[in-house]
Amino acid sequence: MPPSLLEVERTIAKLKGHKAPGVCRIIPEMLKYGGEGTARWLHHVISVAWDSGEAPSDWKKALLVPVLKKGDTTKLDNYRGISLLSIAGKVYALLLQTRLEKWAETILSETQSGFRAGRGCTDAIFCLKLLYERALRKQKPVYTCFIDLSKAYDSADRQLAWQILRSRGAPTKVVDLIQDLHEGTTCAMQADHRHPDSWFDVATGFKQGDVNAPLLFNIYIDTVVRAFEPLVRHLGITWQYKLDGNLRECKNPTASNMSWIFMYADDIALVAETQEALQEALAIIDRVFIQWGMHINIRKTQILCLQSGTQTGDSSEQFWLRGQPLEQVQMFKYLGSICSADMSMQPEIASRLSRAGGAYHKLSRLKVWKDKNISLKI
Repeated sequence: MPPSLLEVERTIAKLKGHKAPGVCRIIPEMLKYGGEGTARWLHHVISVAWDSGEAPSDWKKALLVPVLKKGDTTKLDNYRGISLLSIAGKVYALLLQTRLEKWAETILSETQSGFRAGRGCTDAIFCLKLLYERALRKQKPVYTCFIDLSKAYDSADRQLAWQILRSRGAPTKVVDLIQDLHEGTTCAMQADHRHPDSWFDVATGFKQGDVNAPLLFNIYIDTVVRAFEPLVRHLGITWQYKLDGNLRECKNPTASNMSWIFMYADDIALVAETQEALQEALAIIDRVFIQWGMHINIRKTQILCLQSGTQTGDSSEQFWLRGQPLEQVQMFKYLGSICSADMSMQPEIASRLSRAGGAYHKLSRLKVWKDKNISLKI
């Protein structure tokens, strides 16, 4: 069912201000403060695109702006490309996202915490560290592989993605419209505010900067994980826990669960209780990823062996992938939180104190603490 005028107005109201425009040069404020006439115009454009199944060509164009992440300014690998898309097209994409999200929540695995309502980084961090704490208490080692996927969003097969959506029961009309938004997509580099030229076609991956990209990737990788889950799930870690005491005629009720993977979008943590199990799981997962057009970045994939009492992960143990050794580390920053092989909280505390101190000094240089006009209310 096409969106109503009220739905379009509410979606416009959700747009964040002070965002750079796409090729159509429309900024969010033009839509947010353009009044009823602007909303009616956009509703008409969206309705035509919805009924015809063809979005305006400007909504399929992206301006790429290079932004330095850190390090040497002469190395291309130190830059990240920011995609500037049409703001009007973003409203259209948000309307599609609303319809796709409701269905996606019914099919996504519980192991996926990324870009889902009511979930976040803290959920994935909590689950992984809770497993570590339980293993430490039971004097059990835990072998964790933090998998880095090379250009995960860019390497997804679009045609395969549409097949996945349809086969898993996504709304047909929504899939058709999202597919149309990904057909005939083009990009151009823009630097120093000059007019872009030399447009080139983009035929693979999900649109960078598109509000639907994280959700589409979640569904895509969820399908990939389900493909290798039967082959590696038994290689994970089984842990038991007590149920609540409200069950009658059940003495000391317990249950068990198998933990083998934690995901936040494309950030993947694979766990096992033995070196052999993790090595076997890695080989299987790598093979399946390649079959689905995705590749593990061996250089950035790292191993953390949880040391617990007398039963510790041997730092001399070597893990391999495609004949190449994987780096084994004593600490790994997972979603912003430091995981240590000895389960010490000191590196995490030191990191947070350092970041807090850095933020404090930045504000001090801006003389924020001496500004009497700043409200004390949040």
